[in-house]
Amino acid sequence: MTRKEFNDWRAYHCETFRGVEERFIKLDQPQQQKTLARWEKIVGFYSYDDCVAATDDLHARGELLAFDQHPKAIADLAQKFFDRRQRPSRPVLGEPAGQSDIEQARKSVCEHYGFDSWAEYKAEMRRRRRIAEITRDPPTRRKPRTDKKMGESECRTFWRQMAQKLSPKR
Repeated sequence: MTRKEFNDWRAYHCETFRGVEERFIKLDQPQQQKTLARWEKIVGFYSYDDCVAATDDLHARGELLAFDQHPKAIADLAQKFFDRRQRPSRPVLGEPAGQSDIEQARKSVCEHYGFDSWAEYKAEMRRRRRIAEITRDPPTRRKPRTDKKMGESECRTFWRQMAQKLSPKR
C-alpha cells in the first residue's frame, strides 16, 4: 500500500469508527506521528481494497476494540481476504465446492498407476502390504526349524498356499 492509499484508508477507517478519529485528535503531534508510523508498519503490507474490506467487516461485527488493537485486527482480517483471493481452488463459504486438492491428487495417483478408482488402488496396496507382512520372517513370528530344512517342493507348496490365501475371492 502506498502512503496515499494508507492515508485514504485511515480516513475511511476514522470515518467508520468515530472513536478512533477522536483518539487521533487527542494525541499531540509527535505521538500522532509515531502512532501513524506504527499503524502504517502493521497495515502497510496489505492492499487498500483488503484494508477497506477489513474495516467494513470489523464494523459489521460490532466489536468494541481498544485504540491500539485496531491495526492488528485490520491486518488479521486483511490477511484472510488476501488468502481467499490467492487460493480460489479451495471452497470458500458460500461458493460452490469444486474438486479439492486431495481429490485431484488421488486422481493423478490412479492415472499414474493405471487404476480406475481410488478404492481399487487402496485395495491393491492393502493386498501388497499383507504379502509383505507374511513374507517377512521376523524371529517372533515363526520358530526356526532345527530338525530339517524346508525342501524345494515344500517351499513351493508354502508359497502356493500363501498366494491362495491372499488372492481376491471371486
